[in-house]
Amino acid sequence: MTETKTDIQIAKLSGGVTNTNYVMQINGKKYVLRVVGKGTDTLIDRKNESLNLSQMSRLGIAPHIWFSDPDNGFQIQEFIDKDSLTAEKIRKSSELFRSCILLMRKYHTSGAVFSTVLIRLKSFSRNSRY
Repeated sequence: MTETKTDIQIAKLSGGVTNTNYVMQINGKKYVLRVVGKGTDTLIDRKNESLNLSQMSRLGIAPHIWFSDPDNGFQIQEFIDKDSLTAEKIRKSSELFRSCILLMRKYHTSGAVFSTVLIRLKSFSRNSRY
């Protein structure tokens, strides 16, 4: 029997307000593993979030989702090796601004059905640090 060696590398990503994110490289292909923060289910409706992210992924305006568990919020998605997009970068680049507008247009004219409840407002007021 021939054994196949799998090369796996994992590193923590910076950022993330309610989650801890890791970049996993498996045989040269990169993925993002999202591990939800303790108690964030009182703040974010993970089922609706999962539905919306899946819709946006199908539209090509969000990374491909390889795995999503809407009951606990864990997710594995395509890693996009680009710089973080900030409001300052968008303000300074008319090309980036235009790209954002086109993506928003695609989202709003897609006909896709999105859930409108993502943040549990009562919890949000209690956890105003977010």
